[in-house]
This record gives sequence, structure tokens and C-alpha cells, in this order.
Amino acid sequence: MRPTPLVLAVVVAFVQARVVAAQVPTDGDFALKKCDEPKIPIGTLPTGIGTISFKLDRDGKPDTVSIAVTKVMGLSAAGFRSVASRQLGACRFDVPQGKIAAPALVVASFRFDKTGAGIGGATLAADPPQALPIEPMTMSKDSFPMRTDDPRVEEGARRLSCKPPPGPTTIRAQGSGASAAAAQAAGRQDLQGQMQGFNQTHAGTLVAEILIKADGRPGNQVRVVEVDNPTAVTALAEYLGGCDYAPARYLGVKVASILRTTAHIAEVVVR
Repeated sequence: MRPTPLVLAVVVAFVQARVVAAQVPTDGDFALKKCDEPKIPIGTLPTGIGTISFKLDRDGKPDTVSIAVTKVMGLSAAGFRSVASRQLGACRFDVPQGKIAAPALVVASFRFDKTGAGIGGATLAADPPQALPIEPMTMSKDSFPMRTDDPRVEEGARRLSCKPPPGPTTIRAQGSGASAAAAQAAGRQDLQGQMQGFNQTHAGTLVAEILIKADGRPGNQVRVVEVDNPTAVTALAEYLGGCDYAPARYLGVKVASILRTTAHIAEVVVR
């Protein structure tokens, strides 16, 4: 009897979660029309609020160069101006036709927390509000890297996205035998052997501390804090090295920091 071939496939799927920014009221003379993800990403923020003034054009586009901080709690004025500039540049306001003929000075409120930054509607300013002074950089860049949870690091590094974990997304095994049942048993045994080998060297969860440079690139060294599969440390560390990060900031300036983060590669299983 001719052996019966059997092909089994295993597929690993990955899901990317999206961060939703902090919400604020949308009242004011000019409602917020839209806010996209900022081109220069925002890291991890503490919880706080603030108010800024800026010039708003009749097309609803804010002038980020004109931003001045009038109130803030939770960040320095310099740090808050940096966050506001990045987020505001990705926002547009609804300006009714004829409402303003030239760029007008407006004020708007921000709320921020670990999920991001959110802005409310803009209100016309009767008089230019008093701006807070921008703090000077008092720490040498040689003082960094610091841990992301160090209170002096106002905006912590944040992992943005990662490439798929190493290893095949599909495993195929072929078995043969005198009958369909025998072919299936041989194929499954071959498949299980491949899965076991992959899982031993790749699957697991790693908690590690890694250097995130001022340009957002990860360093080469990884300090293992906890791992449930020591033989998978290399694969898990390489996974972290393939991710994109927003760097930490001190007074709005990008600095190197040590980020504690988690990597997970799921076991390959038969579906």
C-alpha cells in the first residue's frame, strides 16, 4: 500500500495594542477637529494638567513655534512645552469661515498621563497671558542614562512597536505510513519535535532592563531581571532589540535612559 502523506500547519499570530490619549473637554471658541499621532512620538508621562497659548490660523492649523506655557502641574514648563508642541502639531481646529481673518492668539488646556496627551478646544485670548519661564538645562548629559522611573526623568522612554518575534510563523511537517492513521501519527510526531525545539530556544517571557539611547535606539546590553525560560534569553533579547522606542526626556531634551520592559514570545501550538 502506498504511504499516505499528511501536512500539518502551525500559525503564530501577533496583536498590536493601540494607546489612547488622555481625554479633555472640547469646549471653546474653536472645537478640536482632529488629532493624529504626533510625528515625533511622546514617551511615558506623569499625570498632570496645563494651559498653553499659541497662534491659530484661519485654516485651523496651530503655530507650534508660538507656544507659550501659562500653567502646568506635573511637568516642568520646558517639558510641557515640548509635549504640547509635538501633540499640537498633529492637531487641527474647526475655525468657522470669517471667524478670524489672521492668525489669532488662543489658549487651550491639556491633560496628560501615562496613556498620552489630550487637548481641549481653543479660546480666543483677550490679552496675551503671562508665560512661565522655560527652565535651563542644569544637568550635564553625562549624568545620563538614568532609570526611566527616576523622578528627574520627566518623560520616560516608551516602546512603540516591535518586529515579529524571531522564528517561523508557519511550521510544516510531513509524515507517511501504511495508512492514513499511521501517516497522521508520524506527521504529528515530527511536528511536535519541531515545535519543542523552537519553544525551547524561543518561547518565554523576559523582564529586562535595556539602554534606550537619546536617539531612541536600544543598546546592545540587556540586564535580565526575570525570565521563565533561560534557554530563550537570546531570542527574547533580540526581540527587544528589534523594537522602536521613544526616548526619555529631561526638560524636553532627549536623553539616554534605562527602561524596564517585558518581552514575550508565545509557544508554537497546533491549531
